[in-house]
Amino acid sequence: IVYNLIFSLFPTVLWIVIGGLLFLRKSDDWMVCLVSLTFVIVGVCTLTDNLIFYANQQSINGPLLWQVAPLSLYLLKSVLILLGIALLPNGRFVPGWARWIPWIYPIYALIYLILPIMHLPGWTLFNNPINAILWFGCEGCLIIMQIYRFARRSEPVARQQIKWILFSLIVAMLADVLITAITNSLTIPWLN
Repeated sequence: IVYNLIFSLFPTVLWIVIGGLLFLRKSDDWMVCLVSLTFVIVGVCTLTDNLIFYANQQSINGPLLWQVAPLSLYLLKSVLILLGIALLPNGRFVPGWARWIPWIYPIYALIYLILPIMHLPGWTLFNNPINAILWFGCEGCLIIMQIYRFARRSEPVARQQIKWILFSLIVAMLADVLITAITNSLTIPWLN
């Protein structure tokens, strides 16, 4: 488990450094600042997610603040990621109905965290099927919206930006899968 925590520092530092470099390079553009903040929050959440996992493995039940801070970061991360996907590349919602999609999942997560009646036995926020359906549903709608934007509403420069964004998202997802696979392989007892 200590290997997991140490290994989670690499992506954390990478996300924060990239976010910082973006901010230093183009701090006068609000869209770049949004993406930069998203990268920093994703980096911090990578570390806090692993700390929560470690605490759960060790059956550490800390004070409520220990649980509220990471969950608040989780909500902020979800809002920033969905807003980023909806607003890229030019900072506008295209089509107009896309402005409501980034708020569906965070509102559900907030209601889940506030109302204990929604807590079924064994259904934490992170392994709740409704949670997965809403998260991937929102992402799917926004990806379809980006395809629409690419095909119907974008100029050549915006199309190139969307291509780079798509490439970056694919690289980030593959890196996340690779890091998760390596981290999980370190925790399998028969490998030690």
